Amino acid sequence: MEEIYYIETNGRGVKSDSIAREIVDTIATAALKDGNVAISYMSYGDDPVRVGIPMKAFAAVSSKWEYIEGEVARYNPDSVNVSFILDQTLSKGVENWANMGRRSILEKIKLGALVIVNTTRTPEEYLTYLPKTELEYTLVTLDGGDIERPSVLPLLGAFVAESSIVSEQALHDTLGEKYPNLEKFVESAAMLKKMKVPKGAGGMPPYGPPPRLPGASEMPIAVVVPAVPEKGRNPNYKTSSNRTYKQSIDLDQCIRCKNCWIFCPDGAIDMRGDELPSIDYDYCTGCGICVNTCPVGAIDSQIEFKVEVMK
Repeated sequence: MEEIYYIETNGRGVKSDSIAREIVDTIATAALKDGNVAISYMSYGDDPVRVGIPMKAFAAVSSKWEYIEGEVARYNPDSVNVSFILDQTLSKGVENWANMGRRSILEKIKLGALVIVNTTRTPEEYLTYLPKTELEYTLVTLDGGDIERPSVLPLLGAFVAESSIVSEQALHDTLGEKYPNLEKFVESAAMLKKMKVPKGAGGMPPYGPPPRLPGASEMPIAVVVPAVPEKGRNPNYKTSSNRTYKQSIDLDQCIRCKNCWIFCPDGAIDMRGDELPSIDYDYCTGCGICVNTCPVGAIDSQIEFKVEVMK
């Protein structure tokens, strides 16, 4: 056994944050049943109560307490052995609150990692939406159910089928304490599809290294933060990575009532000179409020993954 194994789950606030936490909590509990040591925790700084915000939860598993002890104060591991992607549209990357720009969903995986994705696509199809990396890894896809609230059973079944971090019996016993029917857990090995992803494979360009953030001793005593101009948007924090569903406006049906512009909570809709609305997709989070407030049904909403390749 490695000194320590790390597992991450990538989900979205409100929509799948509870699923993300349940997966790592279940893995940690199963590890304890195996006689190992484990902890599970949320990523520091994530806000899982904001709808759609990308968030992470982690588990750390080891055979010795001294390896885990240092993890109690760690906010995020540097690299992970297993990564769950609960919402397939997270392949477009994550724009976090540290203003570090959009980062790859694969940024934390290590060589030989296992990546498990909740999607109906095959690994070969889904790979075209993932960025290229300099690492080899195993990509597993399976249908975990709802895109926003997948079932933990098939996802954890795939995890235990393709890794040896916890035993199948321990995971089965842990899930059995909550779920009376474990059919999806047992059948997941037959449902999943997998491929070995070679170095440099992927359908999207690779990401550069993350920007270096100053340490505590380097921070100035006081700073001046430039305000976002009135009616402007923060150029350093674009929120499109929050979006699972993408809205589009049929301008031929639009009656220029301005409801979408008035009620958009993210200020992502502009009114053009002809008083027709225009969506700024860099800042639209896909919340769907505009769809519900349009009196004539001129705004459509679709899972973004089905509409276009992520940008």
